[in-house]
Amino acid sequence: MLKFSDTLSHQLYDYNKDLIELDKEVEYLKNYIELQKLRSDEELLDLHVSLPERATGYKIAPMLLIPFVENAFKHGSNSKGYYVLVDLKLDDGVLYFRTENTVNPNKRTLRSQSEGGIGLVNVQRRLELTYPGRHELHLSNGDGRYKVDLKIQLNENKLPGNR
Repeated sequence: MLKFSDTLSHQLYDYNKDLIELDKEVEYLKNYIELQKLRSDEELLDLHVSLPERATGYKIAPMLLIPFVENAFKHGSNSKGYYVLVDLKLDDGVLYFRTENTVNPNKRTLRSQSEGGIGLVNVQRRLELTYPGRHELHLSNGDGRYKVDLKIQLNENKLPGNR
């Protein structure tokens, strides 16, 4: 219940800010994933999560990464089991974020890279506005897997007093 409360609090209070601490965004992702685990049949879910314990010193646009995680759970689930990978690394001011999930063949076909649902379109627009020339987003759909690879240069969003 506490994780659910933290998740709602993040959505209500942090979403309206231009930037928030990366630690808060990572904690939000962890809480969301924990809630999804509670909703899922553990025998069917093959979940791999690699998020840093601490991501201190940098800021990021709030709720920028969550649409990819939401989509991984939403579009990857089926009655025969599904695979979800969420990976975030921070290396010298560069954020590397990846999601990968099985594609449910019974759901509508995922759109091409140039298209996308409203969530993906919004994230792409936010990336262009917040990180112009400082991000790379690659989407791929093949071999029964949908993959998102995102790289963001965060150095300009470094908090004062951190190296």
